Amino acid sequence: MTVAERARSAVERALAADDLELVLRGDSPYSIPEEYMAPSTVPTNWSAMIRNGLEAASRDDASVPARLEEALLHATGDAEGLYCALEFFRAYLTIRSRRPIFPLDVQRISDALRAGIAAHQAEIRSLHPAWLAPGEDLWERVVRLCDLIKDKHGIALR
Repeated sequence: MTVAERARSAVERALAADDLELVLRGDSPYSIPEEYMAPSTVPTNWSAMIRNGLEAASRDDASVPARLEEALLHATGDAEGLYCALEFFRAYLTIRSRRPIFPLDVQRISDALRAGIAAHQAEIRSLHPAWLAPGEDLWERVVRLCDLIKDKHGIALR
């Protein structure tokens, strides 16, 4: 099965089971591999999830963007979920800057991410998820993502 097919299948199964937050987090059984054969230090492939799963699903079901927003907002309630929501948001904004895509309330999501970063900063600094490479720091990743989002899309999250 290709990465595109796995992404489509993961999103379809998550929508059917009302598990969109789990697919955003890359939790089993919804993890989507990177498109190359290298060890991955992220829990899932957010770009493939958007391009190959969520876009098609949102064309077929108008409720998908609203359901996705709710899953994103809920994911900001803990440190690891917040990181995953931030990675998803970066991928979404990047794709959206290149071509039309399903609509999400960018301001609402930005506000939730900003609040989550402030609320979970101490936990993010100490968290070391199993998928993170040895010696890597999750807080440094959050800072890098916030800087990228600000530089590329003009949205300040910290």
